[in-house]
Amino acid sequence: MRHDDQELKELQQVWRVSQPTGTRRQMLKWSTLAAGAVATARFGVASAAPKPAGQWSAYPFQSDEIMTDQSIVVPLDPYGQVVTLDPHRTVNWGPFWAIFPNVWGGLVRYDENAKVQLDLAESFTISEDGREYEFKIRSDAKYANGNQVKAGDFIASWKRALDPENPSPMVAYMQPLRNFSKYMQGTSDSIGIEAIDDSTVGIKLSKAYTYFLSYLASYVWSVVDPTVLEEKGEDDFVMADAGTGPWRFTEFDASTQLVMEPNENHYGGVSPSINKIVWSFVTGPTAASSALNQYKDDQAISADVPISLKASVESDPELSDQLVSIEPSGSVRVLSMDWKQAPFDDVRVRQAFALATDRDKFSEIFEDTWTATRSFTPPAVTANSEY
Repeated sequence: MRHDDQELKELQQVWRVSQPTGTRRQMLKWSTLAAGAVATARFGVASAAPKPAGQWSAYPFQSDEIMTDQSIVVPLDPYGQVVTLDPHRTVNWGPFWAIFPNVWGGLVRYDENAKVQLDLAESFTISEDGREYEFKIRSDAKYANGNQVKAGDFIASWKRALDPENPSPMVAYMQPLRNFSKYMQGTSDSIGIEAIDDSTVGIKLSKAYTYFLSYLASYVWSVVDPTVLEEKGEDDFVMADAGTGPWRFTEFDASTQLVMEPNENHYGGVSPSINKIVWSFVTGPTAASSALNQYKDDQAISADVPISLKASVESDPELSDQLVSIEPSGSVRVLSMDWKQAPFDDVRVRQAFALATDRDKFSEIFEDTWTATRSFTPPAVTANSEY
């Protein structure tokens, strides 16, 4: 238990230093990812590789006749953050966790339950002491431009994020690497990553981290095509098919929208239905209302409904039938205190507040969109991780 507590503190520290501000939404996102890290540490990465190209599951909600050539619009609120597309130069911010996995890929990835799955790696091994990893790259791993993904590409991409003169805002996710501090201080050229051969990547850590694979699934570890980066430069490579995800960026206006189209070279094939995804940016105090209006006007496929709009949606005969609650919840909401500031530096004060808090009352305040809990593990993770 003491070891788990220490690892949790390290996870929290990375969260703090890798994002611009600690917002409520970021805390909610982080609670899911941290729980996913715990689940991955306890139960491991899914052993089944992703489906081969062209194999699509038949879901119960699909009709017999598949609609084709469909374009969808997804409203996105960046919450005041400038939208950027470079996985190595972008801050740790909720909207980017939604966008980037569609275009940028790595050795492993998060699934919808925040558990780690294989991505461009078809398999991996871990040394007995937990400090050394070897990943075998899928033979069909390609960039959107058709170029083959090689082990050296990962090393070049990671060193770009690890550049001591221009480190990634999310470089804290790479701290477990052996010799990290000396490398970032510029006192050593050695860092714990290597291309063993064209299809094998080696990673060496300073110590065993049970949650390392959860770090590795973050977008700062994404691979980008070095030939495109060299040809197009730092500013333009993101729009030049340098990613490995199932989608590719095709249009971008930082103030209005981002457009994605299928990556025909993705190992998993392309969607049989959707040929374009438009992320429509909505910002400011009216962002949620704007998104809902887009949905009501059939201009968007979905819209998040905050509590401020919940009553109006429920009173609308047509919209109320379309309102969907996601259960079990994938997030945990917390009230936090500054433990370094009086009186909260006294554990007895914190315990008093904990005992005095009526969790059930908060459920009423939030109109039953949240339920009382005494665990940091989101219900969705508990339900899907079998613990």
